[in-house]
Amino acid sequence: MAKIINYKNKFKILYQRIKNINGVYFEIKFNAGGFNDFKGKAGLAHFCEHVLMGFSTKTHSKLERRELMKKFVYYNAGTSFTFMNFRIAVPYWDLEEALDLMTEPFLNLKLENNEFEAEKKIIEDEIVTRVKNNTMIAEHYERKLLAKNKELINSELMPSGSLESLNNISLQDIENFIIKYFNQKNMIINVVGNISKSKLMKFIKKYIENRISPNGLIGFTKKDYIGLKNKKYVYAKPIEKDNSALLSLIYLNEKYDTTQPLNFRENLMYNILNSILDDKLFSFFRDEKELCYNTDVFILFQNIYKTLRVKIKCQEVALEKVLEAYKQFIITLPNDIEYDLFIKHKKKLEGMNNFDQDSLFAIANMNFNHFYNYLNLTKNLPKFTRKIYKTINYEDINQLYKKCFKVKPILTIISKNEDKYSNFDYINFIDGCYKK
Repeated sequence: MAKIINYKNKFKILYQRIKNINGVYFEIKFNAGGFNDFKGKAGLAHFCEHVLMGFSTKTHSKLERRELMKKFVYYNAGTSFTFMNFRIAVPYWDLEEALDLMTEPFLNLKLENNEFEAEKKIIEDEIVTRVKNNTMIAEHYERKLLAKNKELINSELMPSGSLESLNNISLQDIENFIIKYFNQKNMIINVVGNISKSKLMKFIKKYIENRISPNGLIGFTKKDYIGLKNKKYVYAKPIEKDNSALLSLIYLNEKYDTTQPLNFRENLMYNILNSILDDKLFSFFRDEKELCYNTDVFILFQNIYKTLRVKIKCQEVALEKVLEAYKQFIITLPNDIEYDLFIKHKKKLEGMNNFDQDSLFAIANMNFNHFYNYLNLTKNLPKFTRKIYKTINYEDINQLYKKCFKVKPILTIISKNEDKYSNFDYINFIDGCYKK
């Protein structure tokens, strides 16, 4: 079982020793991501990730660092809207050398303009490459629309930002962001694998406490919690050589406070409901209407809303029929979930809850999620989760179901038929969905 170590009241370490393996997974998480980007400079946190991973230090050049990284089993970093993480997975005998390399930039980073300009071109390529399918184009335009609303949390597009916002970022912005957010009070260490606690504490003191700044600001906080009112329509052109069309609907339902821990039981309830709705939508369009090969329903916590997201991919020639069918899908939805669907999907998810827990990455990720999201670390997570599933009844899920389609969605249509869909009658379409 993972233990929570409160290191000198400065930061917390999630630690789980597994003796019968060679590997150690070591991760530093900072509570700073896209939500903390300076105004008009979306992608700044993500740029800092690239800088700390790849720029030269006073000890090693950029190329030397890259060659040293190749030695280890796994060395990477990532930026979300709320977190940035730096992570390594190595044999225990290489851990100290890997930690030295990973933490060196926090103490000895060089911020050189030629490296900054070169990395900007790499990030430009990353942004363009990511928007290379219709689904990503839809998310791109949806986020751009949401970012214009002053009530929404400061974020644009994806954590890597846009080409426009990237050009607003300076080398001084990067230095200021690192000083502001990359500190011990804004950090959690996550370790799983074959390392003793005494050796871990030795490494923490040498490579973490002595290299990462003790003070600074923490990331996204309750004062940043704001709301969204407008819900609109978006038309977008598809990528070249793609003959498919895409219908995307986002229902921004109940607000939640992103600075507070999630409710573990409620999260499992949403998992069940998501599985049920995904089944219903797919069955309707694939089996009943024979229109689409690909439909998806996601229930997720997006920005500050519990969000229902529907995506339907179809052939361009079938888009009009798909739009009419979606109206029928909403109109014909029963007022209550079918009880047999509830039983089927609850049993399915309950049986799957102990899958994929063998890798160090999976274990470390679960430890962090359960600590950060639910303030819970338990000895036997699958057993604990099954126990919670057993407390979830039909009425719990049915009440959530009744909220799903109450609000008017953000509707995005991706189609080559610009003449028809650039001025699509959104109001008439939505009204038609709620005739009942």
